[in-house]
Amino acid sequence: MRHAITILFCAALLQCSREPVELSPWARAQRGTVHVQADLTSLLDNAVIPPGNAAPLQHSVVRIEGVARAGIYMQAPTRARFPVFVHPGARLAAWVGMIPGSWSGSTDGVEFRVSILGVGSQDSVFLDSVRLDPRTRGQDRRWFALEHALLPWAGSSVLIELAIEPGPAGDTYQDWGIWGEPVVYAPSLPPPETTPEEIEQLIEEGTMQLDWCFTSTRAIGLPGQGQSPVYLTSAFSLDGVLREGLYAHPPWSISQTITPGPRPRFVTSLGMVPSCWEQSDGVLFSLRAETAGTAATTLFEYWLSPRANRCDRGWVDIAVDLSQFAGKPLTLTLVTSAGPLDDLTCDSVTLGSPQVISRP
Repeated sequence: MRHAITILFCAALLQCSREPVELSPWARAQRGTVHVQADLTSLLDNAVIPPGNAAPLQHSVVRIEGVARAGIYMQAPTRARFPVFVHPGARLAAWVGMIPGSWSGSTDGVEFRVSILGVGSQDSVFLDSVRLDPRTRGQDRRWFALEHALLPWAGSSVLIELAIEPGPAGDTYQDWGIWGEPVVYAPSLPPPETTPEEIEQLIEEGTMQLDWCFTSTRAIGLPGQGQSPVYLTSAFSLDGVLREGLYAHPPWSISQTITPGPRPRFVTSLGMVPSCWEQSDGVLFSLRAETAGTAATTLFEYWLSPRANRCDRGWVDIAVDLSQFAGKPLTLTLVTSAGPLDDLTCDSVTLGSPQVISRP
């Protein structure tokens, strides 16, 4: 009988082990399977706050059913908009809940709403909502997951709006809500078709054309900010891979005007000095483009943060398609700035072999 019970117990464990365990984006980022590209809690100080909010937004840590999550406190009606560049495959994820101190009050509940706006647009697109009323519904006294794909906006800059509205009666008393761990995450960047070492070989063979490389850079200052010096370094090693490139401490930028050839791409490898991995809140890398008669646009943005994202602990190879600018004079600007906490401590970064290549 004892053996039968043991067998049944082991069978139950095996059955449980087959069930997938849903991990938070942060946990998956620590495993290197996804990349957290925007932490909205850390971006709160940079959020666009429309007029008419009931109370100031605050960083907060709230415990519900024994689970503590850091996030953004809001009292209905309140909303905030967060600027984010959307990578392919990106998703918005957050937990929502009402602060336990409101459960026994007179609140009629709240509605959490997510919308999205193009930069410069006043028209929002509604994505999702969750309505909670923990005072009258015991099942609402917990965290609720909210997640939505951002596929239609891939490759563009947007404003993600988080809002909290009062319940059906319109009573805002004790309408205290929390957005727990709101992030935008995406799959880790796929490796480019060719490595920097392969590109060098193709250029030597004449099957690829070099339109611009880092040895012809011109450093300029960021508007309204101090400019850190940029150093041309002979080589820098990450994970045993040695690459030439630029080394600097943000904020800094480099601009270059070029006329790219057919099917052009901007390629580089992003990296952070290993001694900074656990101390830095990361560095935001941006690639911007400007042509005659048009405003500058962001073509690519990446939050390099080895502390938050395990996939950033080494070279991160990127390739940005510039085909729309083929044969046209183009000013490219490479920018690095502070991470979401606006902390420049230990933000030593390197760009390995930044260059523009095309097919002759």
